[in-house]
Amino acid sequence: MFSFVIPTKDRPESLKRALESIERQHEDCIEEVIIANNGGRISTEIVNICPNTKIIKVKGGWAAGSRNAGIRVAKGRYIIFIDDDCELCDGFIKNAKLLVGRNPILEPEFLNPSPGNCYMDAWFMFYKAYLASCKKVKDGKEVEILGNCYIIRMDILRKTGFFDESMRALEDKDYALMLKIKSHKIISSGKLKIRHYSRISAFSVFGQFFNYGIGDYQFSLKWGNKADILGKSKVTDEGIISYAKKHHVNGIKKALIVRHTGWKVGIIYMNIRHSNLRNILNESANLIKHPFKIAMMGAIN
Repeated sequence: MFSFVIPTKDRPESLKRALESIERQHEDCIEEVIIANNGGRISTEIVNICPNTKIIKVKGGWAAGSRNAGIRVAKGRYIIFIDDDCELCDGFIKNAKLLVGRNPILEPEFLNPSPGNCYMDAWFMFYKAYLASCKKVKDGKEVEILGNCYIIRMDILRKTGFFDESMRALEDKDYALMLKIKSHKIISSGKLKIRHYSRISAFSVFGQFFNYGIGDYQFSLKWGNKADILGKSKVTDEGIISYAKKHHVNGIKKALIVRHTGWKVGIIYMNIRHSNLRNILNESANLIKHPFKIAMMGAIN
């Protein structure tokens, strides 16, 4: 059985779309565990979309805590983590059944449901460029990150440990490192496809990357030099812009600047909290210099 663990908070329309995509799989080996944060109300109409739905209510905390709450009540041999703004493509579970025997940790390939929005386009330019840099394997590509949706066998979760609830964000990156340390492989398969309806305004992207900056600080503080096990990202801003130019996608520079600014402000915020004056000065300089560097890259807007 597959257990879907779906954290949600006050996004009923997104959650409805996610559950409807699960129900369209026409598989009876599924249960859905919905974790409603801060007591968010979930209507009977939404609950009744899928027949095997459990509702867990949690108060406060971040995504890691919500996911852990779902894991504790899930009954499936395989856990599928998805955000409430994800939508499974047809045949997802059918193909997952064929793949999990060889690959107990699977990540799907993501599709862009909102082309033309520079913030979504920037995310997908990064994602496509990253996948292009990864090593090919039998069922797809071996990756070192976990995204908004992935499958993992329950016994691996129990042996590796659950998500670190102190992480404000990037708990998936933190967990990917734990898996890597224990010699587990993450396989991204093009046979599993999902649409990700992510945040698509400058304000929401800034807030998202502000939290990522905080998570990045926590991650570095927690792991130190061990973080190098995941290796350095092979995807640069220059690479994203070049990839966008090749595919005639506009507005990428603006999106990268908003992402960079949110990320750096989050890191600066954490350094202020921990009174790291040298880091505050260094990161503040990067906050100012890097947008100009992005603006001067290439010839596209």
